[in-house]
Amino acid sequence: MIAIKKLFEEAGIEDVRPTDEALQAMGLSRRRFTQLVEGTNKTDISVSELISIKAWVKRVTEINPEEVMTSEIH
Repeated sequence: MIAIKKLFEEAGIEDVRPTDEALQAMGLSRRRFTQLVEGTNKTDISVSELISIKAWVKRVTEINPEEVMTSEIH
């Protein structure tokens, strides 16, 4: 079993919830994604699911912190 939830928690992210668009791009239902993250899946993760989740995580980690709005800082 892959400890996806633990990896996110160690990164400081408590609730992992991709958008409907991200789920569609991964080819996963919200239920299946949750099962995989929580480790409650009865069916092992497939190679294509693993590749899709890795690609999604890669996109998340590529968010540029410089794009965070700074004009609101007083």
